[in-house]
Amino acid sequence: MEIRTDIQVFASMGPWAGLNVVDVGCGRGALALALAQRGASVLGVEPNLQTDAPSHPKLRIQSGSAERLPIDDGAVDVVIFNRSLHHIPEALMDASLAEAARILRPMGRLLILEPDPDGQMSQVMEPFHDERAERAAALAAMDRMGQAMTLQEERWVARPYFHRDLDTFRQRMRAAKHMNISEEGLMSPLVAERFAQGEPVGQGRRFTNPVRIRVYTVNP
Repeated sequence: MEIRTDIQVFASMGPWAGLNVVDVGCGRGALALALAQRGASVLGVEPNLQTDAPSHPKLRIQSGSAERLPIDDGAVDVVIFNRSLHHIPEALMDASLAEAARILRPMGRLLILEPDPDGQMSQVMEPFHDERAERAAALAAMDRMGQAMTLQEERWVARPYFHRDLDTFRQRMRAAKHMNISEEGLMSPLVAERFAQGEPVGQGRRFTNPVRIRVYTVNP
């Protein structure tokens, strides 16, 4: 399985120049900025909006929710859920995917990336942030997309993660505003044990996690 960062994965799905793109759950906006730098006009929608969002003439980031996107019908070429679908409440997943279908032009693309709960990084995080149920719900919602959209492609990549040391990793997890973390679980010996299994790289450790990529198109 190829090891690819988010930017590398989406660069391979280009060209992006001239496309209207919506990045749903864009986080701090790193991917949205990279696509804008490649010539796309990008709207990043994020419910936990950061104050340090990047700036670019072709990039706009605003607060919003996936089930109510402030965009006209058929106005967008690409909608992206980059490891964000499982963060949406299960009761709103179908509505959020229906919103993506609504705003896409005919034959527009919906790109969904979802991490494998059995992957290495997922296993390190499981004692304090177990998302297995949420990720299963996201996959089930994706499987229900058949009526409005057609699945064009499914493939897997391995996403890399690098952490300098266990203490830095724990601090980073505490700082993640979109995650509900168990402090007891975060400090558990199991986290330390699984962290120690990461591949030594330089002064830190590298972990990988398989990510499922699905590409849908709007039915004409």
